[in-house]
Amino acid sequence: MLEVRIDDGLRHMEWIERQLAEKHRLETEADWAGKVSLNRELYLAAAGNLLFAGAFDRDELVGYCSAFLSRHPHYDCLMCQHDALFLLPAYRVGMAGLRLVQTIEREAARRGAVYVAWHAKPGSSFEGILARRCRCEDVVYLRQLTKG
Repeated sequence: MLEVRIDDGLRHMEWIERQLAEKHRLETEADWAGKVSLNRELYLAAAGNLLFAGAFDRDELVGYCSAFLSRHPHYDCLMCQHDALFLLPAYRVGMAGLRLVQTIEREAARRGAVYVAWHAKPGSSFEGILARRCRCEDVVYLRQLTKG
């Protein structure tokens, strides 16, 4: 039985970097310059602003959703910003991805966030899930300016 729960993301960071992050990057961001920044995660966690939901098959981490909390730059409210969502392909059937999303949303609300901002690759199944649950607020375009 797959368990989805809020967990200490830093406890799993080495496993994520070794086993999951590269698979995630190759699947969704193969052209992205850079790599996962553990220092950024440490900083966010130390400030109490890192949210991490893990999907566990027994005790093995098979997927995760990470997000962070910050004050909105223009309005006086706390926001949650989705960072990453990944499940190993064998676990993408059923509701595991949606359960990760819902777990992050509940935790963000519990911590006082007013909104959560999600991003998805155009045409992805995740975009379809978001389109049914959320309103489209902005469309983001990315242009690489430097290498590395």
